Amino acid sequence: MVVTLCEIFCNDQKNEVFVFSLNRHVNTLKYLNKKLNIKFINYNEQEDIYQFLLNTNNFKLDSLYIVTLESEDTIRTLNKTNFNTKTYTVIHDIDIWFQLTYYQHLKIYCNNFLCKRNYRHIFKLIFKLIFGIKNNINFTYQLKQYVNKSIKRQCFFVVLSTNIKNELEKLINYKYIKVIPFSIFTPDSLERKKGITNNKLRICVLGYVTQVRRDYLGLISIMENYLVEYKDLFQVDMLGGVQDQKLPEKFDILNDKGFNIIYYNESYLTVEKTDIELQKADIILGNSVVRPNKYSIYGKTKESGTPFAMIKSAKPGLFPFDYQTLPELKSSILYYKNNIELANIIIELIINRNKLQYLEEEAIKNSLKFTANSIIQRM
Repeated sequence: MVVTLCEIFCNDQKNEVFVFSLNRHVNTLKYLNKKLNIKFINYNEQEDIYQFLLNTNNFKLDSLYIVTLESEDTIRTLNKTNFNTKTYTVIHDIDIWFQLTYYQHLKIYCNNFLCKRNYRHIFKLIFKLIFGIKNNINFTYQLKQYVNKSIKRQCFFVVLSTNIKNELEKLINYKYIKVIPFSIFTPDSLERKKGITNNKLRICVLGYVTQVRRDYLGLISIMENYLVEYKDLFQVDMLGGVQDQKLPEKFDILNDKGFNIIYYNESYLTVEKTDIELQKADIILGNSVVRPNKYSIYGKTKESGTPFAMIKSAKPGLFPFDYQTLPELKSSILYYKNNIELANIIIELIINRNKLQYLEEEAIKNSLKFTANSIIQRM
């Protein structure tokens, strides 16, 4: 999201853009200086984070975009800081920030905690759980304080799509909500695309490799049961860091059977590497678990990265039928209701290259709706 904001505001050369960032994140963003005029202000982790945030007031900013993952310490520090400019806080999950009660926050925390723990050390487990519950209650309290303080100051919350905005308008006044997509389309995307031709259908599955986020086991089942006779005609690129070490073992088994699955034995892939590999894809598979828990719905209360990868790379996509995708992208998306439908779509795309070409042309048209200029006009 930081990259997108930099690309949007650097599009006007009159703007002066500062990035206030932790030292450990600066190295992953430095490549932006090759094409954008940005000033980095680094936070040394020996410093006081409160003073670092307060120091932003000295820059006489017109607007301050806050992009951070939710944690109790972070939100508490933001609550303490009196910014002298309007803030725009980027919200990834509106359910976490606005919808969930103390009890619902706690229930999700306990479920996640217990699913990941070793029950052999029961006393250690109980101690950690009690300590975690206390922190979770504090975290929920700090979130509610921050939301109330921001609204009182007439500041803004940034969401990633109109679908999420529509949902959030049920909870707060629409005038406090802004929509900025996670990624935008830039002309160099098409330049990188030139000269890339695939003899096989190349399907990209984008994001961390974990069954919690995406249905990798379902995709493996499809390949084993429906796509064996087509295994020489397509390949799958698992484009993300590996979080579940059991999945690469399953990929290797399929590769030994003659399938072609590409994966990366790394915990994290840089933005640059991801962009290069993404351009090699023919289509992006958004096989997200649409309801990761009782309260969250992808495409409604939160977004995955897949629609925005489509925008950035001008690629078509494949999604479950119940995923509420961005309206602007619908003409370059194919939907499936079950594994058999997904298998049939893949087979059709292997056989009918004209259909793939049509989807690619639509994807380019749709991505052009998300240039820096068009986003600024809507903002």
